[in-house]
Amino acid sequence: RIAPNVFIGPVEVSGMDPELARQILQTHIDAMLTNGIPIRVGEQTKTLTLATFVSGDLIEDVDFALDEAIEQAKIAKRTWLLLPSIWSQTHIPLNATITQDNVKQTVYRQFSNVETLSVSAGYTFYQTQTGWAADVTPGSSGREFQWNAFFSDLENRLVNFDRSEIPLEVQATQPVVNQTIAEELKLQALVWITL
Repeated sequence: RIAPNVFIGPVEVSGMDPELARQILQTHIDAMLTNGIPIRVGEQTKTLTLATFVSGDLIEDVDFALDEAIEQAKIAKRTWLLLPSIWSQTHIPLNATITQDNVKQTVYRQFSNVETLSVSAGYTFYQTQTGWAADVTPGSSGREFQWNAFFSDLENRLVNFDRSEIPLEVQATQPVVNQTIAEELKLQALVWITL
């Protein structure tokens, strides 16, 4: 049995048989994966699914380290001679690994018109009677999802079985090379094209 005052993630597993603790935690994990988590982009809120069926197979976008957490719980507080340790709480983290590329693809499908990448200014080259010439093609600003904060928040919600809404911020971005810089570098670009 698991010792008193032991938690895996937010779930108390004190006194439980390790297999019962596994079943209870797996129920929470399955609910997170199948029900998903609501995410908000601007004024729109949609549910981010974390498991999908593909050709009859369940593909999960999150891998919970449940076996490791159960093993840690089994050995937690085995120093019974230290009686004060019985009354203190032991919190064992339930780590989760998110397949970020899959989650991003799901978000892109659900919020397909939100993110637009910035485009740097460029050149249109053409030949004249006197040689090569170039016109600057303007770039454009964009709007990009702020993934780092989102994934940090998502992981925290997952390991705590918290299904509350997660905001996914969108930030305006500017092109790396704007029209002014492109104009300044046009002569160098023409030199490169003639090499």
